[in-house]
Amino acid sequence: MRSLTVLSDASILGNASLILKKLGSKNFGIHLLVLAWTAMILLMTTSSLPRHHSEREVLESPNSTDSEIHLQTPTNPEIHKRHEFVLQNTNTIDGPYIYATFSPTAGLGNRFPNIVNGLVLALLTNRTLFLDLPDVMTSVWSFGLDFRIGNRTWPTDPVRIMIDGNHGLFSVAVTEDLSEYYDDPKKGGVRTWDISGIDYFLPFWQANPNYRQRLEDMFPDGRVAYHVLRKTVSLNTELQGFLSNFTATRFRPYMVGIHVRSRKLNDIASMRTYAMIARELGTASGVAPTDVGFYLATDNQTTKEELKNWLGQRATYLPVNFSNKNSANNPGGSDEDAALDFMSLASCDVAVTTFASSFGQWAAAMKGTPYVTIGLGLKDYDDPRRTTFWHSIRAEPCCFNVKGFVGNPEAGSYDIAAVEAEYRIALANGDLKAIDDKRKHRAVSLLLASKSFYHHSQCHP
Repeated sequence: MRSLTVLSDASILGNASLILKKLGSKNFGIHLLVLAWTAMILLMTTSSLPRHHSEREVLESPNSTDSEIHLQTPTNPEIHKRHEFVLQNTNTIDGPYIYATFSPTAGLGNRFPNIVNGLVLALLTNRTLFLDLPDVMTSVWSFGLDFRIGNRTWPTDPVRIMIDGNHGLFSVAVTEDLSEYYDDPKKGGVRTWDISGIDYFLPFWQANPNYRQRLEDMFPDGRVAYHVLRKTVSLNTELQGFLSNFTATRFRPYMVGIHVRSRKLNDIASMRTYAMIARELGTASGVAPTDVGFYLATDNQTTKEELKNWLGQRATYLPVNFSNKNSANNPGGSDEDAALDFMSLASCDVAVTTFASSFGQWAAAMKGTPYVTIGLGLKDYDDPRRTTFWHSIRAEPCCFNVKGFVGNPEAGSYDIAAVEAEYRIALANGDLKAIDDKRKHRAVSLLLASKSFYHHSQCHP
């Protein structure tokens, strides 16, 4: 039976029945008022009920959909048809393809970006994506499409179009129609595109006038990573079964996930700070305190014990052996432990993440709800520009390359109309040198005038 915060259904009906008996059978008008009062109270109480375990959303299907969003995603029949045609009729990835590579030493939060990067770029440019996935990804995760390169021959002359830290490629990504630019016969014609690195490159394409509106049309709520990941990636069957059982038995109706990465930066905030902000998020949910739980995903036992001391019996966590090694050589258990921690965080209602660590951000993106980032530990309150935490606008991960690319918040031009007019004049005159000379200035101006820039830049020092 559902439990109510104030009164149970039975107690409300019982009180109404008692009142009616005392009134007798002659007070018909008052009877109607009592019945109306009863219906109103029942409606008010049941509408404010917290979710229960049976109602909790556990992320499990790569083909799950959101009925209110109509997206061109990997579940789109056209995408499936093109991908399956390529798989059945070609033995190469040399041509109108994209292949995304992954660092074998990158952690889980640095492996997901190129999946989303590649799929979004394939959607924008009508190409087919292949992923050079490390073995650990294919053994732990399942994918909605077969992205493996397999025995196909590798491209003879691929062109790298994105990699961390390359400002020239970033400038092109913001300013050009990529198919026209890279497939130009003078540049080598149609070749395979290579995407490398560990960052989320979407902000560059969102600022590009050639793709800005298309991306908004495809992802009207702005949650690009959420929609792509939900329809593309899931745990393997064995791990998914474990996760479903764990969340069903250990999660409370409202869960606050806490990800602590203490061994990347030395001066993260105290566990007291993490715990108090997590508790406040629980209070803000409006759910009864006993129905709020806290999921702990940490990279060592010490921080886990500190959080347990602050959060008490409402804290839960996986039995991680912190001495186990993983493919990224990160602390915090095996690759299977990392995947389960990630998806447990993604099954929480809201996430608290650590500044400069992408793991928690990508878990929140998989869930689709805005997250809270805990900043570095404060030693004083002398600098008003430093803050203890901030709340994301959307459930999108950050891009650590954008701040380095723009240089400073006052860079570029505030007059975008003038910048674009200058570009159109140079284009009409065929003045490619002027376009190239001004390319980065134009790209920086467009990026800083992009509504997504400020959200995506709140992540790294």
